Amino acid sequence: APKAESRQVAVATMSRELKLLAQEFQLVVVVLCQLNRASEQRPDKRPMISDLRDSGAVEQDADMVILLHRPDMHDPESPRAGEA
Repeated sequence: APKAESRQVAVATMSRELKLLAQEFQLVVVVLCQLNRASEQRPDKRPMISDLRDSGAVEQDADMVILLHRPDMHDPESPRAGEA
């Protein structure tokens, strides 16, 4: 658990510093995050903001979060298959 906690602290520190940098210099900052595997366990595989890995601080600091999803990755017969 200590390693996980230190990673969360590191992500939180980095997220906050990027937010402050963006505010100070009026910049747009794009941050990419991994998803945890929680969405894989749900019947509806669409990712949610809580699926962001080590995400507590990222959720709080972000002005916008965009989650990409391709239904045909989990259901090849999806009516939207091949759109992306």
